[in-house]
Amino acid sequence: MKKDVGTAHAVFDHSHSLEDLREALVRINNNPNVPQKARYELHHQDSSGLELDVGLQEVLKAPDDYRVMSNSLRAEYPEDRRTLSDHKYVLVAKSEEGHESTAQELSYTMNQLHLLNDDPRIFRGAIVHKSEKGDKYHVK
Repeated sequence: MKKDVGTAHAVFDHSHSLEDLREALVRINNNPNVPQKARYELHHQDSSGLELDVGLQEVLKAPDDYRVMSNSLRAEYPEDRRTLSDHKYVLVAKSEEGHESTAQELSYTMNQLHLLNDDPRIFRGAIVHKSEKGDKYHVK
């Protein structure tokens, strides 16, 4: 087995429980039409089993409006600046691919999980991954 070289983190809020999301991940990963290379670990943000390096912890402290929604919907809501560390869940993806490829696969998985949210019009969170050189983090 090759060593994991790519890692990406989705930090997000969701209306469903950790257990419900884990069950949904199993269904997504078992879909034969989805070529998945990454392995996933889902955690509560405050989980003792979640290990984040210092650089990533710093990125999670940066406040911003991390909601993804249509422009028309955004006009209906006031700005909501929060840190990523204030979000409920972290989904860690690891693969033999690079960081960017792993982040792309994680994006697809998050799109599937997001559709299960009570209000799928708004995604609250971001995907964070290192550059391929490993010298800085990117937030999507």
